[in-house]
Amino acid sequence: MGTMTLAESADIESLMRSHQADVWWYLRLLGCEPNEADDLTQETFIELLRSHFVWQGDAETIRFLRTVARRRYSRWREKLGAQRDMSDVDGVDVAWDAFNENATRTEQLIALDRCLETLDQRSRRALVLQFDKGLEREAIAKALGVTAINIKAILQRAKAALKECMQRRIGT
Repeated sequence: MGTMTLAESADIESLMRSHQADVWWYLRLLGCEPNEADDLTQETFIELLRSHFVWQGDAETIRFLRTVARRRYSRWREKLGAQRDMSDVDGVDVAWDAFNENATRTEQLIALDRCLETLDQRSRRALVLQFDKGLEREAIAKALGVTAINIKAILQRAKAALKECMQRRIGT
């Protein structure tokens, strides 16, 4: 079977419905605040539509979107004067690959739930406040009664523990 352009092979609205949340969460894992992730997700899909991307299935689409989102994130950081830490981006990519290539969505969610259960209550709550509630570090720190510097360390350790757990459970 030959390759087709995106417009020839996929309903673009369906593609966005299928992958928009994944791109947004990927950007959040990289370190974007919710409003930043919204903007960069939109820019990622605009670039997809303008590109010469050739549809070759979901796995290739996921890889393409992640690459575009990561590049957009990097450019955005440069505009800010590179004030954000990019040290764990490769780790996020490894976990993201495992999450998208080695398991079904149901298996992934089950693995994520199990991995979240392994975290201590404070770390789990910090992640919920950041990702589910969309709070920034200062608000999370206040809610947990710690300093913003401490919450950064708590979140970094929690993300590292989740990454390691997901790699074990998904099989990378």
